[in-house]
Amino acid sequence: MSRKPDILLDLHDLCYGAADARLLDGIDLQVLAGECVAIVGASGMGKSTLLDAVMDPRGHPSQGNIELDREHTALLTQDGSLLDHLSVIENLRLVRRFNARKRSPDSGALLQSLNIDTPLHDQPVNSLSGGERRRVAIARALMRRPQLLMFDEPDTGLDPGNIRELARAIRGLQEEQGCGVVIVTHNPWFAALVAQRVYELLAGKLATVSAWPEPVDIDDLAAVDARRGELEAHLHQDLERPAAPARRRSRRSFAPLELVRAVIPYLTSVFPITRSYRDYLRVFGRTLYIAFITGALFFLLVGGMLGATTIAVVKVLADNALGGFLKYVLTPKVILKIINGSYIVYLVPAIGAVLFVARSGSIMTSWLGVLVLGKQTKALKSLGVDPDRYLRAPVILSLWLAYLGAALVFGIGMWVGSVTTAEYLFDVGNAADLLRFPQALIWDSRLHYKIAIYSILLTFFITSFGMAPKTSTETVAIHTTKAIIYTTVAISITELLFALDVLLI
Repeated sequence: MSRKPDILLDLHDLCYGAADARLLDGIDLQVLAGECVAIVGASGMGKSTLLDAVMDPRGHPSQGNIELDREHTALLTQDGSLLDHLSVIENLRLVRRFNARKRSPDSGALLQSLNIDTPLHDQPVNSLSGGERRRVAIARALMRRPQLLMFDEPDTGLDPGNIRELARAIRGLQEEQGCGVVIVTHNPWFAALVAQRVYELLAGKLATVSAWPEPVDIDDLAAVDARRGELEAHLHQDLERPAAPARRRSRRSFAPLELVRAVIPYLTSVFPITRSYRDYLRVFGRTLYIAFITGALFFLLVGGMLGATTIAVVKVLADNALGGFLKYVLTPKVILKIINGSYIVYLVPAIGAVLFVARSGSIMTSWLGVLVLGKQTKALKSLGVDPDRYLRAPVILSLWLAYLGAALVFGIGMWVGSVTTAEYLFDVGNAADLLRFPQALIWDSRLHYKIAIYSILLTFFITSFGMAPKTSTETVAIHTTKAIIYTTVAISITELLFALDVLLI
């Protein structure tokens, strides 16, 4: 008696969306080991939402029953969602390191089996063609030894040749590893190439379009065309034209309530607890390089300009406001000794933080936002790599240290600019000694408290807005701007509270 195939996915009466306009309305579906199921439908009908609701029920609250072993399931998005800052083979090794308890296949051999030759293994992923990126993404997913693979429109943007190669790769997974496959697509030809059962998602429900006992021979063009014709004859939609999407409640772009919810992942990511310190240090180093090293000269120059401007203002006031007897009492040396370097200590924390978030914070918020928009974070999560541990945690620590470095360089620039300008405008030879600040001033100015508080504020807003859900490139820009505005406002309010002695720290 033959063994009954395992049921890898079992959906029963799955619903998602408002009761009066459900995007998914009573979905029933079973997927068995070794078979490929395709779900077709026009754009906007909820195909991708179906996969998201299955893989992430918390992020997409739904009704109904979902039976799925997510530990042995991988989701692959349109272009594979590979990490551009890693090489081809490092994308695979990342999954192996975060799934150390599971036995992973050899990454190099796996790439070779999917026709990714050795010379490409150490290349950046953005140097690959569309078809190669899809196959690398499949190889990365296989590092987790999944039983079920779900593809979200993997054929998008591929030419017929690459679509055929992708179909061969998927067919190989079914035959050699017994994987179950679910493919969401709007292309009947691709569905005919790979699927044994095809469903149409229409008005929130799944309807059977075709079911064949065996997969088609990919090289039999006549058979493939016959199956495509059968699909097109039974479809109720013109898949080339986007359908009118079901109405969904509009969401504000990262509302204040969501910002409050972001406190928990921020707090849980502060300490460097990770399964792979190698990857932690890689992201940490990349962030430190972008946020501080590449901007150190900028912080130094702006600090120098501000220091020089401050001394120039003092010089103008001394020349125009002092007259009579005071002009002889308040000599240039006396004036410089009175102001000393105290203004540097008071200005560096707040202005340095605002300058840092405007320059480095905007870059990091955009980078994280692009990873979210490109679904890299979603792909990582489906592969057992926690985005908070892999990205948020090292970015927080690195940004904190980068801000300390930026504030220090900014302060040095202010001091150098002040000394140089003072020697020129006031014609004194010992401006460096006159503009020193007493050590007690550091404590009295609450410099260390301000640095600590501002570093928490800027790292929180940068990472929270950066890793917030994204729907478009416009959202990335909006969140980047909000990170700058929220941080600036929070620092301004905190600085005011310090000045009014409301924060008695």
